Amino acid sequence: MAIATHLLAPGRFTHALAAVPGAWTVAAPLGAHPGLAHAVTWRYREAAAPPVTRAGPRAKRPGRAPALVSWGA
Repeated sequence: MAIATHLLAPGRFTHALAAVPGAWTVAAPLGAHPGLAHAVTWRYREAAAPPVTRAGPRAKRPGRAPALVSWGA
């Protein structure tokens, strides 16, 4: 059995999952993935930026959120 986790850092839960009987492998925590660091940094900068003022009720800041992980071959 392979276990895919969505944990952000190694610790108690990572070790507990590795000890599950029949576990062949456990995925590494996401915290070390550069895509996660990029997404967190991008969202922080968006939240910390002063609001953009435009006319109209649908005004938004330009840009799109980055993809966390690209699962392509």
